[in-house]
Amino acid sequence: MPRISVTKLGEYVGSRSAARRKTILTDQKHPKAFKTAIYNECFDPLVAFFVDPSHDPGAIRAAMNAIVARPATTSADLTRREVNCQALGHLLACVATLPVAGVTFRKAPESAPPLVIAGVAVSVRPELELV
Repeated sequence: MPRISVTKLGEYVGSRSAARRKTILTDQKHPKAFKTAIYNECFDPLVAFFVDPSHDPGAIRAAMNAIVARPATTSADLTRREVNCQALGHLLACVATLPVAGVTFRKAPESAPPLVIAGVAVSVRPELELV
């Protein structure tokens, strides 16, 4: 059965370029070897921020400090550290304007079954669920 990630499906649907759509389909049909996930270090702090009813920005700052404190031995480590801190920094920059009042979040299960749409399995992995 054909498969595509929800991210790539969204990119495919929103792309105006026929060449980009063809590349997306080719990459999904013949996937490349796994690429290291660059945002792993900020994932848990982001989820924890939303799951915590107080939405404490101090926890995000603490996570940023912990990321910066980790030694970086390669340029990839430095890049990973920088982009994870940037992601958390963007959350801090908009935390006061987030419409989270009255909304309850919970961490989503680690795996979810794919959605089958018109015979195509769309892999979905939500990070948070609204309750």
